[in-house]
Amino acid sequence: MKAPAGYNVVAKRGEADCAIAAMATIFRLSFEEVLVAAVKISPTVWRTGLSCNEMLKVAKRLKVKATWATQFDPSAAVGVLCISYNDVPREHCVVLVDGWVLDPECDPVQLWRYADYCAVQKAYGTFLMQVAE
Repeated sequence: MKAPAGYNVVAKRGEADCAIAAMATIFRLSFEEVLVAAVKISPTVWRTGLSCNEMLKVAKRLKVKATWATQFDPSAAVGVLCISYNDVPREHCVVLVDGWVLDPECDPVQLWRYADYCAVQKAYGTFLMQVAE
């Protein structure tokens, strides 16, 4: 399946850079542009990933107005979705576009319907970073 129109889907490259890849996709920037901004906020980002607060700081550094939403309609929302898992204490960032999840974990990036992704991954969306218009 192809990615939703208008998005150049960016795959992650390391162990803890799913937020960088997802932000690059949603912000329509290169992986490198987001990584450079992220390293200035969190020098250990390559090993530790980014917290929600750090993700907002990266967005601000890139001059992108972004906010976190805890309530959203997955079928109509667009943004970086933080995922939590039912079975394991880990978090992951994916791209959510109008009911579709683009998971940067794989190259090529996998495209799923939101409900299918959550069922198969035994996961649920917790927070959505949205770009302010």
